[in-house]
Amino acid sequence: MIRVELFDNMPIYANGLSALLSQNGITVTGIHSDLQSIGSWWRADVLVMALPIAHDALAGAAFSLGAPPLLLVTDDAFAVRSTPLAAYACGCVNREADGTSFVSAVRGAARGARFWEGTEDTEPAALAPAQRLGSLSSREHQVLDLIARGFTHNQVATRLGISRHTVDTYVKRIRSKWALGNKADLTRAAMLALRN
Repeated sequence: MIRVELFDNMPIYANGLSALLSQNGITVTGIHSDLQSIGSWWRADVLVMALPIAHDALAGAAFSLGAPPLLLVTDDAFAVRSTPLAAYACGCVNREADGTSFVSAVRGAARGARFWEGTEDTEPAALAPAQRLGSLSSREHQVLDLIARGFTHNQVATRLGISRHTVDTYVKRIRSKWALGNKADLTRAAMLALRN
């Protein structure tokens, strides 16, 4: 059984989505129109969160390291994929998507798949920040720590006594291991992973 917590400030839409999920064997454990109940995430296997609530949650640091997968609901899933919020989500579904797409996205998120723009990726969702650190070598961890503290690649190279090319290689490896698209995504993920 998959349990979902819904966060959407459009009650009619949220109730309709809840009914759709329930009809497909997915239990909705709560429907919320704001972040006052964000602490109830522990009841869920997947958080389904609409914008702008998800932006507010990120800005207020409401996401914790143990939070379940976050599936975003928006009017423009393609645009969201290139925002900082995408680093915290396992996928995004357009509000106008058909019921089958929503159900597939929720089921995929529950099993660790990524779901963007109506297509499901077979690769697992990005690891939680605490798990990400364990996937790195000690040198990759050193590079990541310096990047998160704001050092340039040249400064990292100088501090570690390695070439800039080697730093670039480590950064590419980390991005690959963490399934991150660019250095900005890496920096955000590093700051989140290293803050604890």
